[in-house]
Amino acid sequence: LIALADEGKPVVFLESLPRDVPGFKDYNQRRDELKSLLKNKERMVVDWEGLLDRLDSSGARREPMVDSGLDFIRRTHEGGFHYFVANMGEQPVDGWIALGTPLESAVIMDPRSGETGMATLNEDNEIYLQLLPGETRILRTFQNKAGDGPSWPLLENVKEDPLTLEGKWNVTFIEGDPKLPDPFETSELESWTESGGEESKRFAGTARYSLTFTLPETKADDWTIDLGEVRESARVSLNGNPAANLWSVPFCANVGEFLKPGKNLLEVEVTNLSANRIRDLDVRGDEWKIFYDANIVDHNYRPFDASRWEIVPSGLLGPVRLIPMNSITP
Repeated sequence: LIALADEGKPVVFLESLPRDVPGFKDYNQRRDELKSLLKNKERMVVDWEGLLDRLDSSGARREPMVDSGLDFIRRTHEGGFHYFVANMGEQPVDGWIALGTPLESAVIMDPRSGETGMATLNEDNEIYLQLLPGETRILRTFQNKAGDGPSWPLLENVKEDPLTLEGKWNVTFIEGDPKLPDPFETSELESWTESGGEESKRFAGTARYSLTFTLPETKADDWTIDLGEVRESARVSLNGNPAANLWSVPFCANVGEFLKPGKNLLEVEVTNLSANRIRDLDVRGDEWKIFYDANIVDHNYRPFDASRWEIVPSGLLGPVRLIPMNSITP
């Protein structure tokens, strides 16, 4: 920091300069070194109230996207900047977003699905972003025009109610331990630990939920499937075609290309956590902590015991909806 200050770089300490050194190794020697360094403390600025003003005057770039409730990580690349953008708030973001760095073009990437597309920019070089709560995007900006490519799709809800998928769900356990529970049917989505019998309460693995439904004749450019609550990850197939892998909120994906008029088959393979399996092992007193030099303790440093855990909800809890979407040009 002192080297930066010697080069004329602004160094601002919040509230106070360091008062002491950490730890006790060579304590007196390091304390004397700190006192010597602080003799030229006029090169440092201690401030709090005027921090933002000092940052502005120093030329530090502010990122306006935080005003929309977005969090970000920014890194440079040869032709511009990379942004990892996350909507950690409770409200969707849908609109023009200004960046704190210069750009002439940008690519939007979805880190979960791998989809990419050219960003839509306005005359102020703001990017149009749509992010549901929990969604993330990677932006790759360029200070020069990038090559042409497909545009990132911008969609809005058709002014009609979503289709809630209801009916007889067939639930089949396809992989896991310690034993596959019996299949069952249900008209109400809830944790399989509630509907699947005693064996399902200790099961860790994957179950397939199947439902046949009729697609309405609503005119739409695309359809978004919203699985509602999922415990914990899901693979979605429509009419035998893999449509999406969803492992974080929101459990949504655009699936219009896999739908057809009339009858459609939806299959959702849901994998739960291993918590119920671990709980059951300790309830039964099975010796499972048998790897080398095991010293498994809880947060109070007592022997780890999962038998007191509550049973964790598992499976597709829904509600599952299909939402008609139309393309927009902002």
